[in-house]
Amino acid sequence: MISFTTLALLWFIWSGTNFANPAIRSELISFQVIDEQKLSITYSIQVRDLTTSHSCNLVARDFDKNVVGEFVDKMPAGTLNVGPNLRIIEISTRIPAVNAGISGCQ
Repeated sequence: MISFTTLALLWFIWSGTNFANPAIRSELISFQVIDEQKLSITYSIQVRDLTTSHSCNLVARDFDKNVVGEFVDKMPAGTLNVGPNLRIIEISTRIPAVNAGISGCQ
């Protein structure tokens, strides 16, 4: 019983620290519609491993939440700094967009 309790406690500690400090953390700061065919997105990314290349998939959506523009922001190894990195990217759209977001980073 003591070994099971110790094992469960170690697992809770490991899972808590692992999920509290993810390898990649991104946050949408703002977006701005430039014109009917372009949108600007500002976001922050923070990574633990600076020696690996990373990328974020950014999307622009229309009023019905359909994806009308997409951009993969590629960041080669060594281009990011320790701590939050502010990125400003323009996304071309096929029709006017009203929303933007980060669909994922890796």
